Amino acid sequence: MHHIYHHIGHNIIHLWEMIVAMLVGVFFILGTYASHTLLPNNTSLVYPISDIAKLECRPWVWNEIDSSCIMKLPRIKNANYKKYTQDEKFHFYYSVLWRATYKDGWDPDKGGHAGVDIPNILGTPIYSVAAGKVYYAWWQNGYGNVVKIKFMYQGKPYYAVYAHTNKIFVKKGQVVHQGQKIAEVGNTGMTFWWWWGYHLHFEINREKNGRLEYYLTWCPDKHASNMKIVNQGLCRKEIGEHQLDPIKFLEDAHAQLVETTVIADKNIKAEERQAEEKQEEKQERTTAKVEQGKVEEKLPEEKTHASAPEKIVITDESGLITTGNLVTLELDHLSDLGKHFFSQYDLKIYTSLLQDAILDTDHQHKIILTLVKKSDKEVYQGLLKTPINLITSNNKVMLSYHQISLFQEGKATIDVDLNKKWKTAILINLGDEKIAVLKYTIN
Repeated sequence: MHHIYHHIGHNIIHLWEMIVAMLVGVFFILGTYASHTLLPNNTSLVYPISDIAKLECRPWVWNEIDSSCIMKLPRIKNANYKKYTQDEKFHFYYSVLWRATYKDGWDPDKGGHAGVDIPNILGTPIYSVAAGKVYYAWWQNGYGNVVKIKFMYQGKPYYAVYAHTNKIFVKKGQVVHQGQKIAEVGNTGMTFWWWWGYHLHFEINREKNGRLEYYLTWCPDKHASNMKIVNQGLCRKEIGEHQLDPIKFLEDAHAQLVETTVIADKNIKAEERQAEEKQEEKQERTTAKVEQGKVEEKLPEEKTHASAPEKIVITDESGLITTGNLVTLELDHLSDLGKHFFSQYDLKIYTSLLQDAILDTDHQHKIILTLVKKSDKEVYQGLLKTPINLITSNNKVMLSYHQISLFQEGKATIDVDLNKKWKTAILINLGDEKIAVLKYTIN
């Protein structure tokens, strides 16, 4: 009898375990379903960036420019990369495509870049592509300041990642609406080589992990460096299984640019600034009349803008462009591409950061680059196809720009802020090829 009771008891316990397991499974399924169904089902999408700075205005930051510097982000319609790859300007609107390499940026059939990079100036507004819920909004290794939002589109869950941001305006658990401003463009976290600069790294993921390492679990080359993974396309299969091409995803959804009042607001500010300047000018004229005791009002001479001279002289307001401040360039190891560049242009770099010098944190320093065309000895005016990149060895020094593409009247200037005592260095590259290194100690 005891054996029978023991057998019955064992069966009851086993049955109870099965019931508990089934209930857990049901609650898990219901919870998963509820977590999806509680989110609004988006039937349309928008682009994460709408307004951008024109190329000639890229040296400034967002709150410094007016409406004359702003344009709408050009779209790669239907994700037809072949159609737009010959337009050099698009390489400045979208610097690295999904599954492209850092070397080219527009070779999505060769690389392993897990997202699309949209470069623009510091402070450019970033918007949520869909209504959804924030599941991460903080610092993360590699991504820097990053926002991650889960959303439903046509009944399916997706996970959007907005990385390298400067400022974040949402928090974990917050429900956001489509087109809501969630962050600003920055350059936080780990960014690479000639695309080192202010940009949005944007991803659409199938899983919520949303970080660079998660798909590497199944990649046989997961121990390779990220540079090799991207430039050699080592994990293309895994990226394709766990992510979607963000541009194609948006274009297939006929995503639109966010309707903003940015240009109108900046027009108002520009008008207010012009009114203030006119008032100041009027006050200056009145003061001049009183001081000089003149009856006739003497208006300040208007500066006439004559046509550009044949050869523009490079100005040097800081007095930095001297032989003593000239940096020695390392050109012996350059590739054919680099040699071709220097056969066309005369690039000089001047700086107050003398090699192996001991510098004080309270001193302001600059790096000035000058560029002259060798063919006609005229200064270069415009955008370089291969940008010049400045990479710091640590966070003891801050640069106003990490990437130089635009030269105005043959010159580009970088402000240098030394903020911590340490030994540090600045690597200067043409594209991804080293052309100079500045080493010094901050005292």
